[in-house]
Amino acid sequence: MTRLLLSVRSVSEAALCIHHGADMIDIKEPLRGALGMASCETIRAVAREVPPRIPVSAALGEWLDWRAGPKLPALGASLSYLKLGLAGAGRIEEWREDFGRFCRQLCDEDETFSDASLVAVAYADWKAAEAPRPEEVLDFAAANGFPVILIDTWRKDGTSLIDWLSPEALLSLIDHAHAGGLDVALAGSLRMREIRTVLTLGADILAVRGAVCRGGARTASIDPVAVREIARAMQAARHPVGAITD
Repeated sequence: MTRLLLSVRSVSEAALCIHHGADMIDIKEPLRGALGMASCETIRAVAREVPPRIPVSAALGEWLDWRAGPKLPALGASLSYLKLGLAGAGRIEEWREDFGRFCRQLCDEDETFSDASLVAVAYADWKAAEAPRPEEVLDFAAANGFPVILIDTWRKDGTSLIDWLSPEALLSLIDHAHAGGLDVALAGSLRMREIRTVLTLGADILAVRGAVCRGGARTASIDPVAVREIARAMQAARHPVGAITD
């Protein structure tokens, strides 16, 4: 069953999304890029207010922003998943060793973070992002015990995930990930047409922001009507008409 994850930038957006059908909440600041990190105060506030039954994730930006710079802050929040992108890591020959070491150190230094919560992020437009190829990220994630891989787009320029990876290519990645014990989240400017397509691929999580925002702009406020429309499409995919039930 594919779960619906909606990205929010405030407590009020989180409450609206949960009320209208979100299965999971993600905290990010879309003005700061694909995985823009919200303020620590926002992350703490949203995580504190979301009911325990709803998993919460937080975007932490790109790994290279933290690799040789400031230490990641202690968030002091109950978070189910944490996401760090790999933009620019394709320029680093030893990115696997360096990133793996960074993740282990992150988990050792702060009880906020744990191995079970780290999400590997693969960019479909990996050449533009100068990131590792999705297949490389997938193999790294499976070898290092990551529970989830997110396949997203780095550039938010109006193109969608399936402009960069065909449904057939996505299906191959999803099957490979499942064989390696990973759940798969799909994101990347997915509108209703793309959502209907990717719902047939067997991903575990569908992550959305722009499609539920007013005017389709990911930096705009969230539209409850759009949230309901996508939640209903997800529900219909889970329980198709004519399905046999007990």
